[in-house]
Amino acid sequence: MVDLLGRAGGLDQAVKFIESMPIKPDISIWSSLLRACGSHQNLELAEKVFQQLIKIDPLNDAAYALISNIYAKASRWDDVNWARKKLHELGVRKQPGCSLIEQNGTVHEFTAWDFSNPQSAEIYAMLDEIKGRLQKQDLVETSSHHSERLVVAFGLLNNPPRTPIRVVYNLQICRDCHSAMKLISQAYNREIVIRDNYRFHRFVYGNCSCKDYW
Repeated sequence: MVDLLGRAGGLDQAVKFIESMPIKPDISIWSSLLRACGSHQNLELAEKVFQQLIKIDPLNDAAYALISNIYAKASRWDDVNWARKKLHELGVRKQPGCSLIEQNGTVHEFTAWDFSNPQSAEIYAMLDEIKGRLQKQDLVETSSHHSERLVVAFGLLNNPPRTPIRVVYNLQICRDCHSAMKLISQAYNREIVIRDNYRFHRFVYGNCSCKDYW
């Protein structure tokens, strides 16, 4: 319910719902509300929700990452630096992103800037081609070598034309990669399905099943 209210922009209603719950809200509930605050750029509420999250788990790296992203969207760079410094002080290390794809019965694993795959030369050439296409559509590239991009480039090279590319990603897909996947699905006429650690994203003809809310 919190997620549904948050999607619709009903942040005040979501707060009231949480306050009326007969059980104590857990990390998943507060995290859903924090994501909603980020999507609707409600910084004041986001900071309050963040405090609730770290009360439950002071070492919750996802909470720090979320509030850091929210601060970044608001150009609050001092606060972004604070969140990152706090993570470092607590000894919290961000889990590295890892993307998986199955091809002919073999699971291929990619991390950012990964050169371990035998097809690395072709993969990075495909990334350059993708980058050129996206630049024509005025997308500014800041994460062109994230594991999600590498695995999709691998899929474009190895999957038959117009067949789906299915990916499992262990973290939450970043905003830049999400925007890129929409454009890639349109430019290459491919269905791209990414299961991140929060939900499924199905990219078709330039749109995502999440309606740009995640």
